[in-house]
Amino acid sequence: MSGTLHRIISTEDVAHFLCRCKRCSDKTELGTFTSAIKCFDCENGYLLPEEPTIADSEWECCGCDSVQAVPKIVLFLNNIEETYENIRRRQYSRDIEVKKLELLLRQTGDLLHENHYILQEFRMRIINLQVHSLDNVNEMDLERFINHCKFMLKIADVLMPGFSKTRALLQFFLSQGLLRKASTKIQDPEEEEESEKKIADLYKEIHYLQTRALLYFNNQHSYNLRAETESNQFAVCIKRQLKNLESYIN
Repeated sequence: MSGTLHRIISTEDVAHFLCRCKRCSDKTELGTFTSAIKCFDCENGYLLPEEPTIADSEWECCGCDSVQAVPKIVLFLNNIEETYENIRRRQYSRDIEVKKLELLLRQTGDLLHENHYILQEFRMRIINLQVHSLDNVNEMDLERFINHCKFMLKIADVLMPGFSKTRALLQFFLSQGLLRKASTKIQDPEEEEESEKKIADLYKEIHYLQTRALLYFNNQHSYNLRAETESNQFAVCIKRQLKNLESYIN
């Protein structure tokens, strides 16, 4: 879900065409502000490209008269990306890398729009690091994981509507977080009877997410053996969990 400038450069260099689709032609990228940078000269405005389909277009603030050249924008973003890559290159343990990424997410959140594609990259990395160890995270980290998934899925619903790998993965990851949350509530002896409805609602949400994700993975056919094997593995896992869910719901 990268920003327009990044996509334009890639399509021109690799595919040798200039995309003028509805998203690429809209400086706000369908209202998501995926490329928006907080203005360097005012407190409330965001810098956006004047002509989003032109790679060297100047960027102007929507809240003041500030105008910035694209090289300054690129350098600014590259510095943030380099900080992120340095964290990844260090090969920290999973828990330490997550903590460093959460800190970087908070710090750069003051520089970019909350939907910015770089922040999405941070969130997706955190999700991938934590999804296989949710049994070991505390309640606060679990809620943060779930919120990251919901946040990313909300953006994907706009930029990648319908069936896509990104949406299917996010639906699956979110379902795993909610499953862990539900199991924690069931195991808590202090939970009152009224929480049973909340747990049932959680299971219904999980069921919806997993059935939607399964529609993608069941129909994903690829000439790439690794990609098809991965889709099959997700499908098998989801079917097993759905079987258990349906017995509870029914």
